[in-house]
Amino acid sequence: PFIPFLSVGIPLTFTAPLAHLNHALNQFLWNPRNMATETARAVAVRVVHRVATAKLVQLSWNFDPKKFRSIDGKVNYTHGGAAVRSPMLALGGGRDLQVSLEAIRWTMETLGASEKKLEVFPSYGHFDLVCGRRASTETWPVITGWLRGHEAGGDST
Repeated sequence: PFIPFLSVGIPLTFTAPLAHLNHALNQFLWNPRNMATETARAVAVRVVHRVATAKLVQLSWNFDPKKFRSIDGKVNYTHGGAAVRSPMLALGGGRDLQVSLEAIRWTMETLGASEKKLEVFPSYGHFDLVCGRRASTETWPVITGWLRGHEAGGDST
């Protein structure tokens, strides 16, 4: 049983001072070695804190990459992948415990886009792909370079 409106962040608010430590919850969120203490605390309180328990339950169903479904289970979002025609860039963390490389690869294969690119960062977890210590020099340039290569006139499907 769970309380659907209870935010997972309530306990994270209390554990935020430990956000830089290498324990199971932090490993699920990021690679603790990649996160500065203050950044880890801020993400724990400002980002993860706002995720409702019901949303986490829904996301937990999605560890099987072929079953990305709506909360009521009636809509399988993976069935629409073939209709996606826009170029796609996906980033994957080799230490990401939330979204496996298998799930990313499977998702990319199901997309109808003619141009698809997956960049894997072996030492990264989930959130540290965007806000880790070295993201500004390792992952951000990949994103900005890819976006610059797809400026103006791209397909918006």
